[in-house]
Amino acid sequence: MLFKYVTAMSLDIFNDYGQEMLETFDKYWPEGDIWLYTEDFDTFKEMTDLPKRVVVCDLYKVEGAKKYLDTLSALPILRGEVITVQSAHKDYRRNIATFAKKALAQCDAACDHKGYLFWLDADIITGKHIPGSLLENMMLGHFISVMMRPSWGTLCSSFVGWDCAHAFSNDWFNHYYHTYMTGNVLTLPEWQDTYVLQTCIYNMEGVNDIAKGIDGEGPYNVFDDVFQGYAHHMKGRLKEEHNKNRYYQLLEIVKETQPSRFVEIGTWNGDRALEIHAVSPDTKYVGFDLFEGATDETDEIEKNVKAHYEVNEVEKKLKDVGMHATLYKGDTKETLPKYASGSQDADIVFVDGGHSIETIESDLKYAKQIVKKGGVIIMDDYYTDMPDEELEKYGAQAVLKDEEFAILPVADPVPGGGLVQMAVLRC
Repeated sequence: MLFKYVTAMSLDIFNDYGQEMLETFDKYWPEGDIWLYTEDFDTFKEMTDLPKRVVVCDLYKVEGAKKYLDTLSALPILRGEVITVQSAHKDYRRNIATFAKKALAQCDAACDHKGYLFWLDADIITGKHIPGSLLENMMLGHFISVMMRPSWGTLCSSFVGWDCAHAFSNDWFNHYYHTYMTGNVLTLPEWQDTYVLQTCIYNMEGVNDIAKGIDGEGPYNVFDDVFQGYAHHMKGRLKEEHNKNRYYQLLEIVKETQPSRFVEIGTWNGDRALEIHAVSPDTKYVGFDLFEGATDETDEIEKNVKAHYEVNEVEKKLKDVGMHATLYKGDTKETLPKYASGSQDADIVFVDGGHSIETIESDLKYAKQIVKKGGVIIMDDYYTDMPDEELEKYGAQAVLKDEEFAILPVADPVPGGGLVQMAVLRC
């Protein structure tokens, strides 16, 4: 059966967490393109580094969408802004101006598709290959697969699957579409997508509850139980705090110390370097990475889930903003010893490269040779609350067992389970 995926996001969401969603989707989800619906179509179409399996779609070209969404946006109550004589507050259950985009994208993606269609929220981060058989088993013999939450009262809509070849498909999607476009949705007690979708499948045949047997209190993260070990849904507070994750601590240290030279092991796409430059413009930056030398084999060894970037591309990106930046391409087991033989001049060394214990151990060894007396080494990927077999192969925790170090307080969730923090060594 042909797989097709659909999501929706604005440029702001893409910059906050959507890019990571798309990159980990491209790497780990079964074969099939993801149709990205956006109101920022022109900007997305100009992007040259989107994953290959992303098809950018203009949300405003969906039939009736532009006029409908403009109308919804004009009234505060339809944006979830409840204003009374006594107070003004946000009510997500009334924010149809946002939730309608999701339904319109789903209906348009279903048009003329004769296979399985899967909705993925823009804040889903994947960390392991998802077998196609997992999705097929969810759909086999059913029109729609959803994740019900009995104790909460509404389903979780972060992941939904439809069989668009099913006999119910055309009539159901027409009903779903017109529930919004005719304004009938406004007669419902709540307008958020979870309530509307649940209303549209109430007492209907062909519904599969893929979360059957899973229950918890409140609007709990049922997605993480269904996709345990494969993917993580950054719902609620996790998403709101995404811009102040553990890396925020690194920028605060740089901002406070204004280092003369900052060495980063694991430059990736250069975005972290740009953030360093923004808070400390005079800092000289030195970066190490495999860049385009990375392969599927090194990704497997180092548990890398990110896309690969060319060193020339990243170098231009940094120098275009006036950064004093020097980049070294290659395995750090080879590039770091050469650099360390002639330099001991870094105020801060940030170790955030490969995740294998062997690589982290080597990176720390040479970081100690590079850093000045009185400087600091900051190490990412200090893992906790993970299976022992993972902790024995990946992360800084095993490398640091004989070192004196401090753990920075912010802990981020790891896709598939566990937490990751940063460790600091003073030299």
